[in-house]
Amino acid sequence: MTAPEILADARSRAKVLTFAAALTSEKDNAAAVAVNASPLLAWLEDASSEDDMYPRLRAMTLHHLNTQCDPPDDNPERFLTEARTLYAFMTAGLGGG
Repeated sequence: MTAPEILADARSRAKVLTFAAALTSEKDNAAAVAVNASPLLAWLEDASSEDDMYPRLRAMTLHHLNTQCDPPDDNPERFLTEARTLYAFMTAGLGGG
């Protein structure tokens, strides 16, 4: 039996768009922001449960705050690498996905 798909709500998707816009050099180009948002949303929705989504979103939020003064680099994979490190720290010993 397959686990039900976990989908982010509109509020979480809006936060993902905020993170993606910070990564995007053409912030006024909605399509470019959406391209950078896609892998972030995929990682968020790859959560093992809705409870697992919270630390993923929190990890992205913390990394966003840590890098908010950095110039955009259009590199969501670099952003996710750092967010995954924060997520691993937050979920160590908790059975996070």
